[in-house]
Amino acid sequence: MNSFSIILLVTALISGILAVYTLQFRKAPGALSYSMMMFAIMLYAFGYAFELSSQTLPEILFWLKIQYLGIAFLPTIFIILALQYVGKDHWLNIRIIGALVAFSSITIISQETNFLNSFYLDFKLNKVDGFVLSNFTKGKWYWVHQIYSNIAFFMCAMLYFQMMLRTSSINKVRAAIMFLSAIIPWIFYAFYITGHSPYGIDLNPFSASIVGILGALGLFRFQLLGFEPLALEKVFNSMHDGVIIIDRTLNIVNFNAAAQEIIKELTPQTKETNFEKVFKAFPEIISLIKTDLQKTIDIEIKEAGVLRHFQVSATPVYDGQDRFLGKTLIFTDITERKNAEQILINNEAYLKDLNATKDKFFSIIAHDLQGPFSSLMGLTEVLSAVLEQDKKEKALHIAKVMNESSKQTNRLLQNLLEWSKIQRHKFTYTPEKLNLKQVIKEEADNLSNVMCQKRISININADETLFVYTDPNTLKTTLRNLISNAIKYSYPQGKIEVGAECSGSEVIVSVKDSGIGISNENQQKIFKIDNNFSANGTDNEKGTGLGLILCKEFVQMYKGRIWVESEPDKGSVFKFNLIPYNEQMNN
Repeated sequence: MNSFSIILLVTALISGILAVYTLQFRKAPGALSYSMMMFAIMLYAFGYAFELSSQTLPEILFWLKIQYLGIAFLPTIFIILALQYVGKDHWLNIRIIGALVAFSSITIISQETNFLNSFYLDFKLNKVDGFVLSNFTKGKWYWVHQIYSNIAFFMCAMLYFQMMLRTSSINKVRAAIMFLSAIIPWIFYAFYITGHSPYGIDLNPFSASIVGILGALGLFRFQLLGFEPLALEKVFNSMHDGVIIIDRTLNIVNFNAAAQEIIKELTPQTKETNFEKVFKAFPEIISLIKTDLQKTIDIEIKEAGVLRHFQVSATPVYDGQDRFLGKTLIFTDITERKNAEQILINNEAYLKDLNATKDKFFSIIAHDLQGPFSSLMGLTEVLSAVLEQDKKEKALHIAKVMNESSKQTNRLLQNLLEWSKIQRHKFTYTPEKLNLKQVIKEEADNLSNVMCQKRISININADETLFVYTDPNTLKTTLRNLISNAIKYSYPQGKIEVGAECSGSEVIVSVKDSGIGISNENQQKIFKIDNNFSANGTDNEKGTGLGLILCKEFVQMYKGRIWVESEPDKGSVFKFNLIPYNEQMNN
């Protein structure tokens, strides 16, 4: 046995020991593949050691078969190991692994059987300085396997090189060891294939001894297959929260993929860059980093029209001796929580309005309806007594009062029913073409008796050719309530003006009275149901406060608006907008 064979046997022994030893790290990324690689190198070195000691062709061919049990699978194992080790094992699936294993299996079959001279074309033995070396002419599949092996080693070297660039601390050293393990066999192969190896000996098994030494160094000195650091880095990059690490000089050291998705300014080039340059669009985050204490803030980031909410916390980092090392920024997406909070706020407001609506409804039933009906019952009793006494004039007066009271009660009931439909979502808004002046005149005529009693005149200032596009019931109810209020709060012999004019793409309808007016404080209450605001008219007429609320809800059905302009003792002007019919047609 020569010195080369002894070196190879030592290499095989080291590789075998490493193959068994690394099985204890089988849960680490690539540990099992690394063990298989060491086992394949062991077969390669062991077979070649005895090939170099053989003297006959049958012996050499036998040991070649042993070698190729390792040689055939080495490139396949290298690819699988590299992908697992650098965290790209998601590229591996049953089809890919099956294809790689099948390729290596074809190499073994081709070498074992040399079917149709696919692997060897000719065999010769050369004796050089006491060595008996095989000299054979290579077949097509031999070169196919060589090309596949070189591509595999080059790809693995690039994967490890990328890992060296993107990782830090101990993982960078580990990646460097794996990178060297990939390129060293490549360098030895280049010497062999170009004819620069001593005696024409295959140098690849000897490169395995260096790979074995590197592997041992990595395992025992740098915990090459230590699961925890690799797992932590994988967790860091797979976290849903964005994490940015900033050193004591306020430079960005590292960040994960989630942080890069949140802060688009983060790129690989921004590492080792001062954080203020990157976060200049976020002054609140800059202030957060510059504080000495651990602190949390909420920020909003709008991207592609979508608003997202994040809770950002800055935590100081110290070493074991309480020396300040830097800070970590953690971005937690709280968009769902914020949206849920807003829904709760909206629901609270909705329930508050609903409760106020209920209170208003019961108030109307308990007081506003009870009063008129009690009055009617009292009047009917008086009327009966007057008729028995045959006092026709007094009976006629009472009958008129009863008629007016019943009309007022009927209007109240109409408002109540329409308002009830809105609350129960039973009211259907059906717009159509309407002559505005004609609708105003109809509602004014319906209230003519009430105006006559207070000797109030009304003037309608609207173009007869002005048409609007709205629901007739909502328009009539709105006008009826606004004109009724104008009558109620006007002094006897007062004047009411109802106007309509086009203003841009809308029609503004106004109802003006010359009555008592409304203070600024009360103007804020009249359209809110929860304020339960209602004032008596100039002739002590009672009200429920429901009419204006009904007007507001009707106007909001077509996204319109209603408002009031008023001063105490100077009258009031109520206005609301409508859609012109021609404008609607253009849309």
